Amino acid sequence: MKNLWDSPVMQMLQQTADLILLNVVWLVCSLPVVTIGPASAAMYEALKPIQAGGGTRVIPVFREAFTHRFLQRMLAGWAILLCGCVLAVDFLVLAQFDGAARPVLFGLFLFLSVLVLTTASCLFPLMAEHDMGAGTGIRLAFWLSFRRLGRAGAAALLHAPPLLLFLFMPPVFLLLIPLWLTGYFSLAASLSSRLLRPVLQEGGLLL
Repeated sequence: MKNLWDSPVMQMLQQTADLILLNVVWLVCSLPVVTIGPASAAMYEALKPIQAGGGTRVIPVFREAFTHRFLQRMLAGWAILLCGCVLAVDFLVLAQFDGAARPVLFGLFLFLSVLVLTTASCLFPLMAEHDMGAGTGIRLAFWLSFRRLGRAGAAALLHAPPLLLFLFMPPVFLLLIPLWLTGYFSLAASLSSRLLRPVLQEGGLLL
């Protein structure tokens, strides 16, 4: 029986169940929206024991990480949300604008959107890996997203589909709700944390 529970198949099933549970917990804690920062950092911390093969304490680890540096992580989340809202309004205004400068403005807003997404993709893994405040985390994430643009961009792409579908293809977004609820966000975070491992190590050296 012990060999059965230690088999690769059972370990994979355990990790899958942990990822589903983590996804649900993250969604519940992110529902107020203003707490998405602490919830995201806590999700990356809870991923560590799961990836190490010992993720049987998802909720206790998440709860402890969620309350750690709560205010600083919440401020970091607010900063990302504010930038995202401003850019969304810019794109909506640009859609009504008809002028020669429209392609230039579109390119500028697109570039700024990429900066926000890549910075956000590094920010919460960094805050989970290293004990830091909101200001330090944002500055370091911004700098590392430039230095490691390939990895930061790939991590951002993992997180982008729900947002892009919600903004541009709402019917498809609604159709995929079961996927969002059952594990997409935790799976994307798991893949991006592995992808960003060299970035996180470099961040520790720069602190």
